[in-house]
Amino acid sequence: MEEYFLSTDQISLSVIIPTYNEEKNIKKTIFSVKNQKTNLKYEILVCDGGSTDRTVEIAQDYVQVIKSPKKGKVPQINYAAKQSNGKILIFLDADTQLPENYFEIIYKKFQKNINLLACSAPHIYRSNYIISAGTIFISLILIMASSLLFGVMIFCQLMFYFFLRNKKVFPITPYFSLTQLLVLYYVARTFFKFIEFSGSNMCVRSDIFNKIGGLKPVPNSKGIDSVFSSALRKYCRYNKGEIKMTNTLAVFTDPRFISRKRILKRLQQHKKVAKYYEKIANLKNKIQR
Repeated sequence: MEEYFLSTDQISLSVIIPTYNEEKNIKKTIFSVKNQKTNLKYEILVCDGGSTDRTVEIAQDYVQVIKSPKKGKVPQINYAAKQSNGKILIFLDADTQLPENYFEIIYKKFQKNINLLACSAPHIYRSNYIISAGTIFISLILIMASSLLFGVMIFCQLMFYFFLRNKKVFPITPYFSLTQLLVLYYVARTFFKFIEFSGSNMCVRSDIFNKIGGLKPVPNSKGIDSVFSSALRKYCRYNKGEIKMTNTLAVFTDPRFISRKRILKRLQQHKKVAKYYEKIANLKNKIQR
């Protein structure tokens, strides 16, 4: 085990939650963190960007709240990271909830693999609605298609991931099909060793986060995970290290921003800003070989 993880005095995990007008979600998110089944030392930092609702009032009843001098996910996370004390930084969206074993699984992954620099878990869209028969039919088609596209091995991995490892966190909702597509997306990128994290939850060693210069500013918040993943891939290319998507965890996140129009727009934007992401995430000149 690397010396980085041998000290028991330092806080193991720092959970940083950037917020802006999240009064409807923040309490559930905080409690999903505080209800972790773990003996690890951790801290929770809610970093607010100037909410005009009751977000700060609600959050400060349970955790430490710091106010960022600048609004935005990137400046808020970077500001909170400078005040954190954990060996591992966990960036968690304010509308995302963790399974109760998240801390233990994530921390053990870092302990067992000294080359692991950062990781993330796929997200599942939660819903209070009952799934329709049509959605089930479409989902079954997607599952069969996945077996043809990615082979029996990956298909079995998906089934293992969903039905054996995560029985309690795989709801049958109207977003079942979208969840299948997202997992296929992450599996495909992992298979081709071109990993991109889920922006809902990102875990990184604090020393590595500092070395890559924190999160990078982007044209819009939808690109933060892309830029961060690109920066980490670039770092790993010139240094000994690796990043991973875990296949033993999934987090719940709110589907409030999901729409066909938004998805199509993001797909169109992805190609246009790909070169921009690469440019601002380029660390080649900063990295000591």
